[in-house]
Amino acid sequence: MELLGRYSSRTDWAKGIKRLPEMAVDVPIVTRRKSYAAVRRLPLEQVAQLVEAYQAGATVYELAERFKIHRVTVSEHLHRQGVRMRRRGLEEWQIDEAAQLYEQGWPLARIAPRYDVHPSTIWLALRARDGVPAPQ
Repeated sequence: MELLGRYSSRTDWAKGIKRLPEMAVDVPIVTRRKSYAAVRRLPLEQVAQLVEAYQAGATVYELAERFKIHRVTVSEHLHRQGVRMRRRGLEEWQIDEAAQLYEQGWPLARIAPRYDVHPSTIWLALRARDGVPAPQ
């Protein structure tokens, strides 16, 4: 043991282990439960209102906020009702402008708000146009 103690820090480690009980602090273990949003089903009359509002020009995001449901749920209701979804893309001039900004080093997250779209919309438009390099 002398050899091990002289050429190793193992003895310091062993002393530290012996002191662990006195260093321990009583800390209560707290378990957290996952919180889930309340599931809310829309009555048929509200689904009809949702469809009518969408066809009148409301966005999926606006309807999600108005009916207190997720945007994906709004889209699912619209699909089930056979509503043709609007695809809000970029105009050609917007893609040209976005490409110039991207080539100047602007990140997609900075370009997107200029056109009120998600950064992935910019990325897909640029990629479809001429295979731009990976986003910054």
